[in-house]
Amino acid sequence: MPEEKYILVVDDEPILLEFLDLYLSEEGYKVERASNGLEAITMIETRHYHAIVTDVKMPVMDGISFYKRLVDNSPHLAKRVIFISGYLSGDHESFVRSTGCALLFKPFQIRELSRTIASLPIEAPKTHTGEQVASI
Repeated sequence: MPEEKYILVVDDEPILLEFLDLYLSEEGYKVERASNGLEAITMIETRHYHAIVTDVKMPVMDGISFYKRLVDNSPHLAKRVIFISGYLSGDHESFVRSTGCALLFKPFQIRELSRTIASLPIEAPKTHTGEQVASI
């Protein structure tokens, strides 16, 4: 039985969260949602995600602050982030590009998101502390 792949979608737009949840669920992923980076930080403490799709501009904790905390707390997930945004200032865009993570500008083609998720490397599942889970 194939391992379930979880995707965390972080965005403050409820309609986009719902749409991405429905679409990615139909693609076979288990989707969990957060409306800001602070919510997402608590979620990554308990689950390994195949991908994390995060908006850059959000209230409470934006995507850049979330990414920095992610790198500190769960570095094994850092290259599994896909940033999305409608517009980025020069500094924000420079930071996002410096991470090496994918960046999709809204409105993006949903198939582009699917291709980006599919291009993420397959790796052994890890605990929230970054330790690899032994395979049987």
